[in-house]
Amino acid sequence: MGTAPAASSGAGGTPPAIELRGIDKRFGAVHANRSIDLTVERGHIHGIVGENGAGKSTLMSILYGFYQADAGEILFFSEAGRFFTFYL
Repeated sequence: MGTAPAASSGAGGTPPAIELRGIDKRFGAVHANRSIDLTVERGHIHGIVGENGAGKSTLMSILYGFYQADAGEILFFSEAGRFFTFYL
């Protein structure tokens, strides 16, 4: 996917609601996500599709904080996301 594009402005000059930049995640020898970039503008809906084992669930688990990415960053309205892990 390559290098993340510069932050864009959505309608009215607002930053993207969510940006994932260069997300990488490995589980041992398995490279589940490799340099993933995704930008979601405010008010837009996206679908993540792919074959079984393509890394869709892993990517979403990183987005909502279940897993921590090995590399990359997540921005919410251009602010770095911070996640806390809770154990039950």
